[in-house]
Amino acid sequence: MANLLRDKVKHPDESRSLIRALYKSDADHLPNENTGMLTVLLQHMANHFLMLSSKKYARS
Repeated sequence: MANLLRDKVKHPDESRSLIRALYKSDADHLPNENTGMLTVLLQHMANHFLMLSSKKYARS
């Protein structure tokens, strides 16, 4: 996942810390057994770029 962000950040070394922050953030998990989907709602993140990046890659 960090490699996906490397070309989007000013300092490529920051991508690992951004992913680490994503994994440590609070989230709500909403399983849907009918469709076999798990929706993960991320709580507010302090880093605006991480919030935008996570939205982009979550849809993939």
